[in-house]
Amino acid sequence: MKVKDAIKYLQGMNDDEEIFIAWWDIECFSISEEDWKKHMDEVERKFEWSNTHERIELAFDYAKVVSE
Repeated sequence: MKVKDAIKYLQGMNDDEEIFIAWWDIECFSISEEDWKKHMDEVERKFEWSNTHERIELAFDYAKVVSE
């Protein structure tokens, strides 16, 4: 996702709403800037996030148990 797209999306949200955001930029990886620009769109479109969502759900479940 381009930064401008994230900003546009976030501008429509309530400033006080809690959200969960994770992002990585080129500095997080051992990849050339040329390859980053060339492949980022395809990687983003094909990345499977469902497992990540399940792990976040498990973290919330754990937090509930710990706080009880």
